[in-house]
Amino acid sequence: MASTIDSRLSLPPVAPREPASAPNTSVPAGSSASTQPAPSTAAARGVDRFERSLSPPALTLGPDDVIAHRGASVHAPEQSRPAFELALALGARFLETDVQLSAPDPKTGKRSLMLVHDAGLERTTDMKKVFPETKGRWRVGHFTREELGKLDTSVGFARTRPEAMRPGFKGTPMLELTDLLAMVKSAGDKAGLFLELKHPEYSPGVAEALVEELKAHGWLSAEGVALKPLVIESFDKKALEHFKKLAPGVHTLLLSNETPLTGVDFPRLIRDAKQCGATFIGPTEFALSAENVRAAKAAGLQVTPWAVFNDGDFLRHSGNDFGVNGYFADRADNESPRSTRELDAALTKLGY
Repeated sequence: MASTIDSRLSLPPVAPREPASAPNTSVPAGSSASTQPAPSTAAARGVDRFERSLSPPALTLGPDDVIAHRGASVHAPEQSRPAFELALALGARFLETDVQLSAPDPKTGKRSLMLVHDAGLERTTDMKKVFPETKGRWRVGHFTREELGKLDTSVGFARTRPEAMRPGFKGTPMLELTDLLAMVKSAGDKAGLFLELKHPEYSPGVAEALVEELKAHGWLSAEGVALKPLVIESFDKKALEHFKKLAPGVHTLLLSNETPLTGVDFPRLIRDAKQCGATFIGPTEFALSAENVRAAKAAGLQVTPWAVFNDGDFLRHSGNDFGVNGYFADRADNESPRSTRELDAALTKLGY
């Protein structure tokens, strides 16, 4: 199925939108009515116009739209420069990443938005080698941006995907959100972003910092309306509610990790999403059924599943049957998988 979003990948600034059909305020001949609407009506119309102007811009994903989960993370270290650059080179329409706050800089007090999934650093980096004496520090938020920049994020990839490890990946540093925004801009702003508020309980203030960063780089208007294809996601309903208060004009996605083993309560996921103002839900592929997807869409939600086993092959083959709105996969080329030779050529061209 052809993508339904190509024409939306560069959204113009969103101006306040008029109601779809403005009421007729002209005065019939012979009428003594005022040409001005009653004050209460005018006020209500003004509020309606304001609320509409803060609504998220239209963004609809089709079943074939692949969201590059942590970049092309099956081919390169997750959430690294090589992973995102490869995803962009392969034509990914959307990039997905996790954001967490670092510890404050000792001089400026500024906390940086770092791109990392786990609460801790051992799985993906050489933290124990670089910081053998952590003295109880293990979370992302325990380390400053400068300290995190010393870590090699290819270590975990080399351990779990040794056959895909390349010399050019070694020493890959952890990225900040500003790095990713710059990459997308240099690639012509052709990709949208799904940004996950990861472990918000460990990153107080992450929503405020994210809004500030996105405004500074032209992704959000001063009023908090998305200016480019953007979705904020989280497993934490309260985190999404809080973000919507800061940036009401942004699509949000409520994630769920329910499977048949844990029990799947799809009606509750729909209710929770509506309660926190989300416009997308992200169930696991095991929670999918045609009936569940129909119920979500009837509630006005887009369904964007993620794969527990993140190659995404199941979703690629079954997404059209269920009618989902895109899906998360570690293979940015999932829609049309590339050969090993093509991937090698792409990474070589990128300098890896």
